[in-house]
Amino acid sequence: MAKGIYKDLTGRQFGRLTVLEKSAKVAGRITWKCLCTCGKTAYTLTGNLTKGIVKSCGCLQREAVSKVLLGEVFGELTVEEELEKRTKGGYKRWKARCSCGELYDVSSLSLLSGTARQCSKCSHAKLKRQFCVNGHDTYIWGRSSSQACRACIRDKHLRVHYGITLLEFIGLYNYQNGKCLICQKELGGYLPKQPGFDRAMRIEVDHDHRVKNKRESVRGLLCGGRFSGCNRKLGKIDNKEWLDSATKYIANPPAQIFLKGENAKIQPTPAQADKET
Repeated sequence: MAKGIYKDLTGRQFGRLTVLEKSAKVAGRITWKCLCTCGKTAYTLTGNLTKGIVKSCGCLQREAVSKVLLGEVFGELTVEEELEKRTKGGYKRWKARCSCGELYDVSSLSLLSGTARQCSKCSHAKLKRQFCVNGHDTYIWGRSSSQACRACIRDKHLRVHYGITLLEFIGLYNYQNGKCLICQKELGGYLPKQPGFDRAMRIEVDHDHRVKNKRESVRGLLCGGRFSGCNRKLGKIDNKEWLDSATKYIANPPAQIFLKGENAKIQPTPAQADKET
């Protein structure tokens, strides 16, 4: 962001605070005048609001220490019992029952600030919804440890490194009938639950390193792996002229031509033998 330009937060709500106007700077940083739901005004920095560090004038923390929440409902949670031990910050802790029937240990601050609205099991289940924002079925593709859609991760990787989409990758896989076009072996599956996924015969995109355009550099799909596979072997060559010469050499090995011909019968003279030694 250019110097002197800032994001106007006027009218926006952060927790219990509603931003009224821009205030004076503190140590060169912008502060905002806010109105709390309790009626008091508060002044705080931009980062404190946008990062969720400050959510009230201070009344939220005071209530979390002293307010009795028995019987109150917060989202899917109904507070049933107060626990003896408090949090490190001195806030009360409660037993709340979720709508799914699960009992959940939660602090007053989490309830009052809106951080806790359901038990952890329901929160995880919500994160694991079937379709991601791009329409990929996560029950098929799966999710990463951070709950990101694996299909989206794969699509981004293909776009960045090879200039093709996930749909084009699958189309190319089907065009090759799921086989490596060099060794003709079956390639591993491209879905996480398919046999051979991410193993020795995994699918790898072969591309020409000499071509600058990523999309135009793609040549096909080959079998790969960390220590073996056609893509790894071809990557060490990647020179058509050398490969043509090597093919001719293998098709017509000079030693076999020499040994089967008349030249094999010629014995070296003593002088030639001395030179060779």
